[in-house]
Amino acid sequence: MDLADTCRHKDLGPVCADLGLSVPPVVAPGAGEQTSGPTKRERLVQAIAQIEPDQYPAVLERFLDRGLAPEQRNQAQDLLWERRPGPEITERVRREIADALERNTPIWEDFEGFMAMLRQLWVLESELALWTGSSLASEIERHMVRNDDWTVLDLFKQLGALTSSDRRFMLFIEGVLSGAVNPNERRQRALAEAITPPLARDGLKVIETGSTGGYPDFSIVPRGLRARPPQLILFASRATKPDLRLREVLDQEIEIVESTSDVLRYDRPIPEEGLMWDDLQAWWAEREQLSLEEAKGSLWQRLRCALPVNSPPQQALFEEYHRICGQRQHEHGKKLPALLPEVWLHWDPVAKSARGDEVMLTQRLDFLMLPSAHRRIVLEVDGDRHYSKHGRPSPAVYAETVRGDRDLRLQGYEVYRFSGHELMSGRAEGTVAEFFGRLLGSAQ
Repeated sequence: MDLADTCRHKDLGPVCADLGLSVPPVVAPGAGEQTSGPTKRERLVQAIAQIEPDQYPAVLERFLDRGLAPEQRNQAQDLLWERRPGPEITERVRREIADALERNTPIWEDFEGFMAMLRQLWVLESELALWTGSSLASEIERHMVRNDDWTVLDLFKQLGALTSSDRRFMLFIEGVLSGAVNPNERRQRALAEAITPPLARDGLKVIETGSTGGYPDFSIVPRGLRARPPQLILFASRATKPDLRLREVLDQEIEIVESTSDVLRYDRPIPEEGLMWDDLQAWWAEREQLSLEEAKGSLWQRLRCALPVNSPPQQALFEEYHRICGQRQHEHGKKLPALLPEVWLHWDPVAKSARGDEVMLTQRLDFLMLPSAHRRIVLEVDGDRHYSKHGRPSPAVYAETVRGDRDLRLQGYEVYRFSGHELMSGRAEGTVAEFFGRLLGSAQ
Protein backbone atom coordinates (compact mmCIF):
# COMPACT_ATOMS: atom_id res chain seq x y z
CA MET A 1 0.00 0.00 0.00
CA ASP A 2 1.39 3.40 -1.00
CA LEU A 3 -0.25 5.98 1.25
CA ALA A 4 0.97 8.78 -0.99
CA ASP A 5 -1.20 7.39 -3.81
CA THR A 6 -4.23 6.26 -1.80
CA CYS A 7 -4.67 9.25 0.56
CA ARG A 8 -5.57 12.88 0.01
CA HIS A 9 -3.55 15.60 1.74
CA LYS A 10 -6.33 16.23 4.27
CA ASP A 11 -6.61 12.50 5.11
CA LEU A 12 -2.89 11.96 5.60
CA GLY A 13 -2.82 13.38 9.14
CA PRO A 14 -5.53 11.07 10.61
CA VAL A 15 -4.10 8.06 8.77
CA CYS A 16 -0.60 8.72 10.12
CA ALA A 17 -1.96 9.19 13.63
CA ASP A 18 -3.78 5.86 13.36
CA LEU A 19 -0.51 4.19 12.30
CA GLY A 20 1.39 5.70 15.21
CA LEU A 21 3.30 8.17 13.01
CA SER A 22 3.76 11.85 13.77
CA VAL A 23 1.32 13.97 11.77
CA PRO A 24 3.30 15.58 8.89
CA PRO A 25 2.78 19.33 8.37
CA VAL A 26 0.99 20.54 5.25
CA VAL A 27 3.35 23.50 4.84
CA ALA A 28 7.09 23.14 5.29
CA PRO A 29 8.35 24.85 8.47
CA GLY A 30 9.54 28.38 7.71
CA ALA A 31 8.04 28.39 4.23
CA GLY A 32 6.54 31.65 3.01
CA GLU A 33 2.97 32.03 1.84
CA GLN A 34 4.01 31.98 -1.81
CA THR A 35 5.90 28.70 -1.41
CA SER A 36 4.01 25.53 -2.25
CA GLY A 37 3.90 22.97 0.53
CA PRO A 38 5.56 19.56 0.48
CA THR A 39 4.08 16.75 -1.58
CA LYS A 40 2.25 13.87 0.09
CA ARG A 41 5.29 11.67 -0.42
CA GLU A 42 7.56 14.25 1.17
CA ARG A 43 5.22 14.56 4.13
CA LEU A 44 5.24 10.78 4.57
CA VAL A 45 9.02 10.58 4.37
CA GLN A 46 9.22 13.25 7.06
CA ALA A 47 6.79 11.36 9.33
CA ILE A 48 8.61 8.04 8.89
CA ALA A 49 11.98 9.67 9.57
CA GLN A 50 10.72 10.66 13.04
CA ILE A 51 9.96 7.08 14.13
CA GLU A 52 12.14 6.00 17.06
CA PRO A 53 13.92 2.65 16.49
CA ASP A 54 12.07 0.94 19.35
CA GLN A 55 8.75 1.94 17.71
CA TYR A 56 9.46 0.22 14.37
CA PRO A 57 7.82 -3.13 15.29
CA ALA A 58 4.61 -1.48 16.55
CA VAL A 59 4.33 0.68 13.42
CA LEU A 60 4.95 -2.33 11.17
CA GLU A 61 2.21 -4.28 12.95
CA ARG A 62 -0.22 -1.40 12.42
CA PHE A 63 0.64 -1.34 8.70
CA LEU A 64 -0.02 -5.10 8.55
CA ASP A 65 -3.37 -4.65 10.29
CA ARG A 66 -4.28 -1.96 7.77
CA GLY A 67 -3.45 -4.27 4.87
CA LEU A 68 -0.49 -4.47 2.52
CA ALA A 69 0.15 -5.92 -0.92
CA PRO A 70 1.46 -9.52 -0.65
CA GLU A 71 5.08 -8.56 -1.44
CA GLN A 72 5.08 -5.77 1.15
CA ARG A 73 3.19 -7.94 3.64
CA ASN A 74 5.78 -10.70 3.46
CA GLN A 75 8.66 -8.24 3.84
CA ALA A 76 7.02 -6.66 6.89
CA GLN A 77 6.28 -10.05 8.44
CA ASP A 78 9.85 -11.25 7.96
CA LEU A 79 11.20 -8.09 9.60
CA LEU A 80 8.94 -8.65 12.61
CA TRP A 81 9.70 -12.36 12.77
CA GLU A 82 13.43 -11.67 12.95
CA ARG A 83 12.74 -10.62 16.57
CA ARG A 84 10.75 -13.77 17.40
CA PRO A 85 11.59 -16.23 14.62
CA GLY A 86 10.08 -19.43 15.93
CA PRO A 87 11.88 -22.77 16.33
CA GLU A 88 14.61 -23.49 13.79
CA ILE A 89 13.63 -25.95 11.05
CA THR A 90 16.63 -26.97 8.95
CA GLU A 91 16.52 -27.48 5.19
CA ARG A 92 17.15 -31.21 5.60
CA VAL A 93 14.10 -31.53 7.86
CA ARG A 94 12.00 -29.47 5.43
CA ARG A 95 12.96 -31.85 2.61
CA GLU A 96 12.14 -34.86 4.79
CA ILE A 97 8.76 -33.31 5.65
CA ALA A 98 8.10 -32.92 1.92
CA ASP A 99 8.94 -36.61 1.41
CA ALA A 100 6.68 -37.61 4.31
CA LEU A 101 3.80 -35.56 2.90
CA GLU A 102 4.46 -37.00 -0.58
CA ARG A 103 3.56 -40.43 0.80
CA ASN A 104 0.20 -38.99 1.88
CA THR A 105 -0.81 -37.01 -1.21
CA PRO A 106 -2.82 -35.06 -1.97
CA ILE A 107 -1.89 -32.92 1.00
CA TRP A 108 -5.27 -31.19 0.97
CA GLU A 109 -8.86 -32.31 1.01
CA ASP A 110 -10.23 -28.84 0.26
CA PHE A 111 -8.18 -27.31 -2.57
CA GLU A 112 -9.81 -23.88 -2.23
CA GLY A 113 -8.93 -23.88 1.46
CA PHE A 114 -5.38 -24.94 0.57
CA MET A 115 -4.95 -22.08 -1.91
CA ALA A 116 -6.45 -19.56 0.53
CA MET A 117 -3.90 -20.68 3.13
CA LEU A 118 -1.05 -20.34 0.63
CA ARG A 119 -2.14 -16.81 -0.28
CA GLN A 120 -1.90 -15.79 3.37
CA LEU A 121 1.78 -16.78 3.44
CA TRP A 122 3.22 -16.57 -0.07
CA VAL A 123 3.09 -14.31 -3.11
CA LEU A 124 1.09 -16.31 -5.66
CA GLU A 125 0.08 -13.51 -8.05
CA SER A 126 2.78 -10.93 -8.85
CA GLU A 127 2.25 -7.73 -10.81
CA LEU A 128 3.99 -9.36 -13.77
CA ALA A 129 1.43 -12.18 -13.72
CA LEU A 130 -1.31 -9.65 -14.45
CA TRP A 131 0.34 -9.03 -17.84
CA THR A 132 1.49 -12.57 -18.70
CA GLY A 133 -1.61 -14.35 -17.44
CA SER A 134 0.60 -16.93 -15.72
CA SER A 135 0.95 -16.93 -11.94
CA LEU A 136 2.29 -19.30 -9.33
CA ALA A 137 -1.32 -19.98 -8.31
CA SER A 138 -2.20 -21.11 -11.83
CA GLU A 139 0.99 -23.19 -12.02
CA ILE A 140 0.11 -24.98 -8.77
CA GLU A 141 -3.35 -25.80 -10.04
CA ARG A 142 -1.98 -27.00 -13.40
CA HIS A 143 0.85 -29.16 -12.04
CA MET A 144 -0.72 -30.49 -8.83
CA VAL A 145 -4.35 -30.90 -9.88
CA ARG A 146 -4.82 -31.16 -13.64
CA ASN A 147 -1.51 -32.79 -14.64
CA ASP A 148 -0.37 -34.06 -11.23
CA ASP A 149 3.30 -33.93 -12.27
CA TRP A 150 4.72 -31.92 -9.34
CA THR A 151 5.90 -33.60 -6.18
CA VAL A 152 5.42 -31.97 -2.80
CA LEU A 153 9.12 -31.12 -2.89
CA ASP A 154 8.57 -29.36 -6.24
CA LEU A 155 5.83 -27.33 -4.57
CA PHE A 156 8.15 -26.44 -1.68
CA LYS A 157 10.79 -25.24 -4.16
CA GLN A 158 8.35 -23.13 -6.16
CA LEU A 159 7.00 -21.49 -3.01
CA GLY A 160 10.49 -20.90 -1.60
CA ALA A 161 9.56 -22.99 1.43
CA LEU A 162 13.02 -24.59 1.68
CA THR A 163 14.65 -21.22 2.35
CA SER A 164 11.83 -19.17 3.90
CA SER A 165 11.92 -17.93 7.49
CA ASP A 166 11.35 -20.59 10.14
CA ARG A 167 8.09 -18.99 11.25
CA ARG A 168 6.66 -18.81 7.72
CA PHE A 169 7.50 -22.47 7.09
CA MET A 170 6.03 -23.47 10.46
CA LEU A 171 2.78 -21.59 9.73
CA PHE A 172 2.67 -23.23 6.29
CA ILE A 173 2.89 -26.76 7.71
CA GLU A 174 0.43 -25.94 10.50
CA GLY A 175 -1.88 -24.65 7.77
CA VAL A 176 -1.62 -27.97 5.91
CA LEU A 177 -2.66 -29.73 9.13
CA SER A 178 -5.61 -27.39 9.71
CA GLY A 179 -9.27 -28.23 9.31
CA ALA A 180 -9.61 -25.45 6.72
CA VAL A 181 -7.27 -27.35 4.39
CA ASN A 182 -8.07 -30.91 5.52
CA PRO A 183 -11.61 -31.05 6.93
CA ASN A 184 -11.17 -34.70 7.88
CA GLU A 185 -9.85 -35.41 11.37
CA ARG A 186 -8.50 -38.84 10.48
CA ARG A 187 -6.51 -37.31 7.63
CA GLN A 188 -5.28 -34.45 9.82
CA ARG A 189 -3.91 -36.91 12.36
CA ALA A 190 -2.34 -39.09 9.66
CA LEU A 191 -0.46 -36.07 8.25
CA ALA A 192 0.61 -34.98 11.74
CA GLU A 193 1.92 -38.46 12.46
CA ALA A 194 3.75 -38.58 9.10
CA ILE A 195 5.80 -35.44 9.80
CA THR A 196 6.57 -36.30 13.42
CA PRO A 197 9.79 -38.32 12.75
CA PRO A 198 11.51 -35.63 10.63
CA LEU A 199 10.51 -32.88 13.10
CA ALA A 200 12.13 -34.87 15.90
CA ARG A 201 15.50 -34.43 14.15
CA ASP A 202 15.27 -30.69 14.95
CA GLY A 203 13.95 -31.30 18.48
CA LEU A 204 10.36 -30.45 17.53
CA LYS A 205 6.99 -32.15 17.76
CA VAL A 206 3.35 -31.67 16.76
CA ILE A 207 0.83 -31.09 19.54
CA GLU A 208 -2.93 -30.59 19.52
CA THR A 209 -3.70 -27.12 20.86
CA GLY A 210 -7.46 -26.72 20.51
CA SER A 211 -10.12 -26.84 17.84
CA THR A 212 -11.65 -24.65 15.13
CA GLY A 213 -14.99 -25.44 13.57
CA GLY A 214 -14.98 -28.84 15.27
CA TYR A 215 -11.61 -29.85 13.77
CA PRO A 216 -8.43 -30.13 15.87
CA ASP A 217 -5.75 -27.45 15.67
CA PHE A 218 -2.12 -28.55 15.57
CA SER A 219 1.02 -26.59 16.40
CA ILE A 220 4.73 -27.27 15.94
CA VAL A 221 6.63 -26.67 19.17
CA PRO A 222 9.95 -27.60 20.80
CA ARG A 223 9.76 -31.08 22.29
CA GLY A 224 10.09 -29.70 25.83
CA LEU A 225 6.83 -27.72 25.64
CA ARG A 226 3.76 -29.10 27.35
CA ALA A 227 0.98 -30.61 25.28
CA ARG A 228 -1.73 -28.63 27.03
CA PRO A 229 -2.02 -25.32 28.91
CA PRO A 230 -2.01 -25.23 32.74
CA GLN A 231 -5.39 -26.23 34.19
CA LEU A 232 -4.91 -24.74 37.67
CA ILE A 233 -2.45 -22.22 39.16
CA LEU A 234 -2.04 -21.84 42.91
CA PHE A 235 0.04 -18.72 43.50
CA ALA A 236 0.75 -15.73 45.74
CA SER A 237 0.93 -18.18 48.62
CA ARG A 238 1.30 -16.60 52.05
CA ALA A 239 0.94 -19.88 53.94
CA THR A 240 3.69 -22.41 54.54
CA LYS A 241 1.68 -25.02 52.65
CA PRO A 242 -1.96 -24.68 51.53
CA ASP A 243 -4.48 -27.08 53.01
CA LEU A 244 -5.78 -28.96 49.97
CA ARG A 245 -8.10 -31.90 49.44
CA LEU A 246 -9.60 -33.71 46.46
CA ARG A 247 -13.33 -32.95 46.47
CA GLU A 248 -14.05 -35.26 43.50
CA VAL A 249 -11.26 -37.74 42.86
CA LEU A 250 -12.70 -38.94 39.53
CA ASP A 251 -12.96 -35.36 38.25
CA GLN A 252 -9.67 -34.23 39.83
CA GLU A 253 -11.38 -31.34 41.63
CA ILE A 254 -9.03 -29.69 44.12
CA GLU A 255 -10.44 -27.67 46.99
CA ILE A 256 -8.56 -25.16 49.13
CA VAL A 257 -9.84 -25.85 52.63
CA GLU A 258 -8.30 -22.92 54.46
CA SER A 259 -8.97 -19.23 53.87
CA THR A 260 -8.69 -18.42 50.17
CA SER A 261 -6.89 -15.21 51.07
CA ASP A 262 -3.75 -17.21 51.89
CA VAL A 263 -3.32 -18.62 48.39
CA LEU A 264 -4.88 -17.54 45.09
CA ARG A 265 -6.47 -20.02 42.69
CA TYR A 266 -6.56 -19.27 38.95
CA ASP A 267 -8.45 -21.89 36.96
CA ARG A 268 -9.56 -19.98 33.88
CA PRO A 269 -8.43 -21.28 30.46
CA ILE A 270 -5.03 -19.90 29.46
CA PRO A 271 -5.30 -18.13 26.06
CA GLU A 272 -3.05 -19.29 23.24
CA GLU A 273 -1.05 -16.06 23.55
CA GLY A 274 -0.45 -16.73 27.25
CA LEU A 275 -1.53 -15.22 30.56
CA MET A 276 -1.16 -11.43 30.33
CA TRP A 277 -1.36 -8.85 33.12
CA ASP A 278 -4.66 -7.66 31.64
CA ASP A 279 -6.12 -11.18 31.94
CA LEU A 280 -5.06 -11.43 35.57
CA GLN A 281 -6.42 -7.98 36.41
CA ALA A 282 -9.78 -8.78 34.78
CA TRP A 283 -9.99 -12.01 36.80
CA TRP A 284 -9.11 -10.15 40.03
CA ALA A 285 -11.65 -7.39 39.32
CA GLU A 286 -14.40 -9.99 38.94
CA ARG A 287 -13.26 -11.98 41.97
CA GLU A 288 -13.08 -8.95 44.25
CA GLN A 289 -15.97 -7.08 42.58
CA LEU A 290 -13.79 -4.09 41.71
CA SER A 291 -13.50 -1.81 38.72
CA LEU A 292 -10.58 -2.55 36.41
CA GLU A 293 -8.82 0.59 37.62
CA GLU A 294 -9.29 -0.39 41.28
CA ALA A 295 -8.17 -3.95 40.52
CA LYS A 296 -4.76 -2.79 39.25
CA GLY A 297 -3.69 -1.38 42.59
CA SER A 298 -5.45 -4.02 44.68
CA LEU A 299 -3.89 -6.93 42.77
CA TRP A 300 -0.45 -5.36 42.94
CA GLN A 301 -0.72 -5.05 46.73
CA ARG A 302 -1.93 -8.65 47.07
CA LEU A 303 0.90 -10.08 44.96
CA ARG A 304 3.48 -7.82 46.54
CA CYS A 305 2.62 -8.96 50.07
CA ALA A 306 3.12 -12.62 49.03
CA LEU A 307 6.83 -12.02 48.47
CA PRO A 308 9.11 -13.10 51.35
CA VAL A 309 9.92 -10.16 53.60
CA ASN A 310 13.44 -11.55 54.03
CA SER A 311 14.18 -11.48 50.28
CA PRO A 312 14.68 -7.89 49.04
CA PRO A 313 16.11 -9.25 45.72
CA GLN A 314 12.81 -11.02 44.97
CA GLN A 315 10.94 -7.84 45.77
CA ALA A 316 13.27 -5.81 43.54
CA LEU A 317 12.77 -8.15 40.57
CA PHE A 318 8.98 -8.08 40.92
CA GLU A 319 8.77 -4.31 41.35
CA GLU A 320 11.11 -3.59 38.46
CA TYR A 321 9.21 -5.89 36.10
CA HIS A 322 5.94 -4.26 37.13
CA ARG A 323 7.47 -0.85 36.33
CA ILE A 324 8.61 -2.08 32.89
CA CYS A 325 5.10 -3.42 32.15
CA GLY A 326 3.48 -0.12 33.03
CA GLN A 327 5.94 1.81 30.90
CA ARG A 328 5.52 -0.39 27.82
CA GLN A 329 1.74 -0.41 28.16
CA HIS A 330 1.68 3.38 28.39
CA GLU A 331 4.17 4.10 25.60
CA HIS A 332 3.41 1.35 23.10
CA GLY A 333 0.15 -0.25 24.20
CA LYS A 334 2.05 -3.54 24.42
CA LYS A 335 0.73 -6.22 26.75
CA LEU A 336 3.24 -8.26 28.72
CA PRO A 337 2.88 -11.63 30.48
CA ALA A 338 1.89 -11.63 34.14
CA LEU A 339 4.66 -12.46 36.60
CA LEU A 340 3.14 -14.79 39.20
CA PRO A 341 4.96 -14.96 42.56
CA GLU A 342 5.16 -17.91 44.96
CA VAL A 343 3.61 -20.58 42.72
CA TRP A 344 3.02 -24.14 43.93
CA LEU A 345 4.43 -26.67 41.47
CA HIS A 346 4.39 -29.84 43.57
CA TRP A 347 2.25 -30.53 46.60
CA ASP A 348 2.79 -33.41 48.97
CA PRO A 349 0.84 -33.82 52.25
CA VAL A 350 3.80 -35.74 53.70
CA ALA A 351 6.60 -33.64 55.20
CA LYS A 352 9.95 -33.46 53.45
CA SER A 353 11.67 -34.96 56.49
CA ALA A 354 9.45 -38.05 56.22
CA ARG A 355 9.81 -38.43 52.43
CA GLY A 356 13.58 -38.61 52.47
CA ASP A 357 15.18 -39.16 49.06
CA GLU A 358 11.75 -39.52 47.43
CA VAL A 359 10.81 -35.91 48.15
CA MET A 360 9.69 -33.81 45.17
CA LEU A 361 12.15 -30.97 44.70
CA THR A 362 11.30 -27.33 43.92
CA GLN A 363 7.84 -27.58 45.41
CA ARG A 364 7.28 -23.83 45.20
CA LEU A 365 8.55 -21.47 42.47
CA ASP A 366 9.71 -17.92 43.13
CA PHE A 367 8.05 -16.73 39.91
CA LEU A 368 6.18 -18.30 36.98
CA MET A 369 5.46 -16.68 33.63
CA LEU A 370 3.27 -18.08 30.83
CA PRO A 371 4.09 -16.13 27.62
CA SER A 372 2.07 -18.68 25.63
CA ALA A 373 -0.35 -21.45 26.49
CA HIS A 374 2.36 -24.09 26.09
CA ARG A 375 5.46 -22.31 27.35
CA ARG A 376 6.32 -22.18 31.05
CA ILE A 377 9.12 -19.95 32.33
CA VAL A 378 10.43 -20.22 35.88
CA LEU A 379 12.46 -17.44 37.52
CA GLU A 380 14.37 -18.23 40.69
CA VAL A 381 16.22 -15.75 42.90
CA ASP A 382 19.09 -17.43 44.72
CA GLY A 383 19.83 -16.50 48.29
CA ASP A 384 22.08 -18.23 50.80
CA ARG A 385 19.65 -21.13 51.23
CA HIS A 386 20.38 -22.30 47.66
CA TYR A 387 24.04 -23.03 48.31
CA SER A 388 24.72 -22.90 52.05
CA LYS A 389 23.54 -24.29 55.37
CA HIS A 390 23.79 -22.46 58.68
CA GLY A 391 25.80 -19.73 56.93
CA ARG A 392 28.43 -22.09 55.54
CA PRO A 393 28.81 -23.29 51.90
CA SER A 394 27.17 -26.69 51.45
CA PRO A 395 27.82 -28.89 48.38
CA ALA A 396 24.81 -31.01 49.39
CA VAL A 397 22.44 -28.02 49.35
CA TYR A 398 23.84 -26.82 46.01
CA ALA A 399 23.49 -30.34 44.55
CA GLU A 400 19.82 -30.38 45.52
CA THR A 401 19.30 -27.00 43.84
CA VAL A 402 20.82 -28.05 40.51
CA ARG A 403 19.03 -31.40 40.62
CA GLY A 404 15.75 -29.52 41.03
CA ASP A 405 16.65 -27.45 37.96
CA ARG A 406 17.29 -30.57 35.93
CA ASP A 407 13.94 -32.00 36.97
CA LEU A 408 12.15 -28.81 35.90
CA ARG A 409 13.85 -28.72 32.52
CA LEU A 410 13.07 -32.38 31.88
CA GLN A 411 9.43 -31.55 32.58
CA GLY A 412 9.48 -28.87 29.89
CA TYR A 413 10.07 -25.75 32.00
CA GLU A 414 12.55 -23.02 31.12
CA VAL A 415 14.53 -22.06 34.22
CA TYR A 416 16.41 -18.80 34.74
CA ARG A 417 18.27 -18.03 37.96
CA PHE A 418 19.30 -14.67 39.40
CA SER A 419 21.75 -14.16 42.21
CA GLY A 420 20.58 -11.86 44.96
CA HIS A 421 23.72 -9.78 44.40
CA GLU A 422 22.75 -8.69 40.87
CA LEU A 423 19.32 -7.50 42.06
CA MET A 424 20.58 -5.27 44.86
CA SER A 425 22.54 -2.03 45.36
CA GLY A 426 21.11 -0.23 42.33
CA ARG A 427 21.75 -3.11 39.91
CA ALA A 428 18.14 -4.36 39.69
CA GLU A 429 16.95 -1.87 37.07
CA GLY A 430 19.63 -2.70 34.51
CA THR A 431 19.60 -6.44 35.22
CA VAL A 432 15.82 -6.80 34.92
CA ALA A 433 15.43 -4.52 31.89
CA GLU A 434 18.19 -6.30 29.96
CA PHE A 435 16.91 -9.79 30.83
CA PHE A 436 13.24 -9.23 30.01
CA GLY A 437 14.11 -7.26 26.89
CA ARG A 438 15.88 -10.32 25.53
CA LEU A 439 13.49 -12.91 26.96
CA LEU A 440 10.26 -11.33 25.74
CA GLY A 441 11.76 -10.66 22.32
CA SER A 442 11.78 -14.45 21.86
CA ALA A 443 8.83 -15.32 24.05
CA GLN A 444 6.06 -13.86 21.96
